[in-house]
Amino acid sequence: MNEVIEEWAGRERTFRLQVGQVLDIEEACGGVGIGEIFLRMGQGRYTLHDVMFTLRFGLIGGGMESAEAKRLIAQRFDTVPLITSWEVAHELLITLMSGVPPKTDDAATGDPSEPHNAGEIFAAFVQLGIAPQDVRGMRYADFVRLCRALPGGDKAKVPSEAEFDAMVERAIEMGAMDAPKVDDL
Repeated sequence: MNEVIEEWAGRERTFRLQVGQVLDIEEACGGVGIGEIFLRMGQGRYTLHDVMFTLRFGLIGGGMESAEAKRLIAQRFDTVPLITSWEVAHELLITLMSGVPPKTDDAATGDPSEPHNAGEIFAAFVQLGIAPQDVRGMRYADFVRLCRALPGGDKAKVPSEAEFDAMVERAIEMGAMDAPKVDDL
């Protein structure tokens, strides 16, 4: 399971990121993509918001109520050494990023010049009983695995994480799913 269980703010806690929490982190950090946040964390160029919001939404993904996670970060972030908080947040992002299995060499790659067909992907999910609004709660790694498992999925071009985010945005604009909600600290 793609979760991190670490000692933070006085006790062992579970952190996990699903697509919805990733979108919330990106929005809370000024619209910067999760890949950029991951790179900043790894290169020591992170901001306090990168660390704080990764931890906060990781706690929510790990099962903590939103209000409790917000309260915990507000009350305890300053009492934990920044390097400790960074280590947990960075490990969580590493776990998120490494959860997408690489394609095998023998898998068809499709034509990179042709974009994915979001309608076909959502239609295939609906046939499997997965509503578009349920996509928001998926981890990107699970989304990729499902795309590859669909009939013909070994030949289909799986959207990149940025393309997946754009698909979710279009679904929100069309009213097929609710927009993510981010509470300011």
